[in-house]
Order: sequence, then C-alpha cells, then structure tokens
Amino acid sequence: MKTFFKKIENLLFKKIELWVLLIVIIFFIVFSYTFGVLVRQGIEGRTELGKFSITKITKPIVEATRLPEKIIKRILKPNELRIKDFWDKEIKFSEEVKGFNGKGVKNKYLLLSRYSIEHNQSIVELVNLENFEVLHKWIPNIDYFNSLIEKVGQFKNLKRDNNIKRFRIFHPIMTDDGGIIFSGNLSQLIKVDHCSDLKWQNTDYLFHHSKEEDKEQNYWVPANIFESEIKKFEKINEHNILVKISKSGKTLYKKSLVKLFIENDLEHYLHGFGFDQNDIFHLNDIQPANIQSNFWRIGDLFISLRNLSMIIHFRPSTNKIMNLIHGPFFNQHDVDIVSDEEISIFNNNKKLYGLDHTEIIIYNFKEKKFRKHLNNELKIENVKTLYEGVHTIMPKFETLVENNVDGRILYFDENKKLKWQFVNNNNPSRTIYAINWSRILYNERDLAKVKALEKRKKTIKCLN
Repeated sequence: MKTFFKKIENLLFKKIELWVLLIVIIFFIVFSYTFGVLVRQGIEGRTELGKFSITKITKPIVEATRLPEKIIKRILKPNELRIKDFWDKEIKFSEEVKGFNGKGVKNKYLLLSRYSIEHNQSIVELVNLENFEVLHKWIPNIDYFNSLIEKVGQFKNLKRDNNIKRFRIFHPIMTDDGGIIFSGNLSQLIKVDHCSDLKWQNTDYLFHHSKEEDKEQNYWVPANIFESEIKKFEKINEHNILVKISKSGKTLYKKSLVKLFIENDLEHYLHGFGFDQNDIFHLNDIQPANIQSNFWRIGDLFISLRNLSMIIHFRPSTNKIMNLIHGPFFNQHDVDIVSDEEISIFNNNKKLYGLDHTEIIIYNFKEKKFRKHLNNELKIENVKTLYEGVHTIMPKFETLVENNVDGRILYFDENKKLKWQFVNNNNPSRTIYAINWSRILYNERDLAKVKALEKRKKTIKCLN
C-alpha cells in the first residue's frame, strides 16, 4: 500500500517540461472555447448551413451540460409533483389553509384532479361542494395502460416520462356512463370507467391541456403531431393541432395550426420567433361554442394560443379564422364562453419584465371592449401563476379559479367574496402537491352525469 501511495506522490510531483505544460494549456483553451461554441450553437438551434450539419455533435453536448442541473434538481426536488420545494418559488398565501376551507355551496360538484401522496400518483375525486365530501374516486393504473402501447416513436420513453408517479391527469371530463376522459402532459388520450378500468386509448397523437365537449358530445383536445407534414416547417418540435375525438375514442378531425394560419393568409405570425423557436403557438385550450350567438355559430371554436398572446375564433365548417383577439392579456391560458356576447380569458400576466398577479379578462363582442373581473380580489389573495391555470364563470358570476403553481383552488360568490378554497396539502407534513386542471360541475348536463354515476355505482360494483 505504501508503495502505491509513493507512486502517486511521485506522479503528482513529477517535473514537467515547460513546453508540455504550454501545449496542455493551449489545448485546454481551444477545447473549452470549442465546447462553448457548440453548446451555444446547439441551444440557439444554429446547427445547419446548407447541407452541412453539426446537430449530431451539438445535441449530446447540450444534453451533457444539463446533467448537473438535472442531478441537483433530482436531489432538491425528488418528487416533481411536490410544490414548495427548495427549487420552487416562495408561496405567499396563508399556510393555515389545509384541504378544503370555508363555506360550501349547493348543487355544485368539483371534479378534482390532484396528486395524492396517499396513493403516490395523480387521482381524480368527485367532491360535493355543499359539504366537501368525496363521493367517488378514480385511481387509474397508468403503468398498466402504458404497458399496452408499443414503445416506438414518440412513445419510446413512455415508461420514463409518463409513468404512474409522474403522470398528471390533465383536465379530466366526466362521461355519461360515469367514466372520465383525460391525458397527461403529451401522452395518449385515455378513457376509464367508474371503476377506473380502461375503456380505450387513442395513440394517434400526443395530447395535452384542456378537454372540452361540443354540442354533438364529441371532445376537442389540443395535441401534437409526431412529425410535421408541412414543407419548410419540419423542424418544429411542438407542432400543435386541433383534434376532435368521438365518444368511442376515434379521431374524427384534426387540423394543424401551422396549416390553418397559412391557409388563412396569416403566415406572418409564424415567423415572429424565428425557426429556433420550437413552440410557436403553445396551444392550451379549445373551447367549442355550444350556444348560438349574433357573433358566432354553434360548432365554432375559441382557441387559446399562449405564445402569441392571442385568442382565435375559428369556424371548422368553412376552415376560416373569423377573428383574431388581442388585448390586455399576456401568455394566457383557458378561454370560456360566458354568454351569447362575451368570452372570458385567464390572463397569466407573464411579461418580459416579470410576472404580475393573475387576471380574468372579459371581452364583449357587442361593445368590442375588455374589462377585468375580480381584479382586486385576485390581488388581495395574491393569485399568481407563471404557467397553466383555469377558471369558470357561472351564470351569477360565481367564479372558480385554479392557481396551479400554488396547488390552490378558490371559489368566489356572486358578491365577489371568497366562499371557500382548497389547497392540496391535506397530509401529515402539510406538503403541497400538484393539482391538474380541475372542473366545476354545475349546469343541467353536468348534474345529469353526477346522477348517472350514482345510479351506476349502485348497479355495477367495482372489484377493486
């Protein structure tokens, strides 16, 4: 052993010729500079010149530079769906709130999608908002569903990226038979029955964000295609499409947003970020019009495009964009139809110079004016969300607001008073976990679905 250490000592203190040292230093400088250039070119997407490409070199180098961050994040944030880790922003609202807090409301239910520390996965609960009682739970076996899909193409890393612990059940929607339809963040679209057993999976595309039902009881869901089918736009990774899905899970219609903009002579909107921007639109909501209006037709769509800070009014029957809505909103999520002349927009209010408090913006088509709803109340409650976020305005202007970044849901009554709130921290350590775009059930059709579920539970018992 002593001999070994003696050899190490001799090696470390060995005299080196000056010219050798200079060559090593010069090599190190050249290598560091070259490595830095390759990383920069890779991040900026400037890896091709004519037929010459260095993508195969820059891609693994860029990934290698991200390893330290990934390792540190893994240590400091072991559960990606846990909120208020060292890695996350400071949460400003009162930490005294635990689970549901406040006074309930009658004839309304919450389809609550959240990460459950008890089950170590995302689950969905049907909550009676009169007394906050959980009436039913859906606990899908995501790993089993994934095992049924061939691990090729966009699904080759399904086990890694969307396993049962990481899968977020995004914006579930109840069906007439007591089941729910949902996706993860870029995953297959899934339907389970009231026992959480698989009914079907659609693997045509990678689905994400909102799920909305139209007048014909089909579903509109944002998705990404696997490869661009449009010449000159092949390199865009986040190639968003509008997809309509039938009750049985079949794809009825799909429309590329790039193609739609080109066909409507709006291609100039596609080049604002340059081709190094892989996410031109960031499609996050497709809201079908289910009521007739002087300003739209049944079957029209209102579509939220975050990265353009834009709402588009689209008519699929004619393939025409009827209107582009810009206004006092920035990087928004979620657009809803409030009445036959108004829509509402969840304004994340993310600007180049910082994040302001969340706003709900209402646009009146008749007056062609914007106004803010619950502006002071959202300020007082310090509602801020850098990403995601949904809202619902009910007939008497009762309003549900989901603040995903803080794992928090708020309900304001018709007098703009905070009636109740929910924080996903009902566990011994009071740790806050993710919520995943919940939905309030209040209208005639929603309540019929709740009654159908109650009836089905009595006639068909679940084995698990």
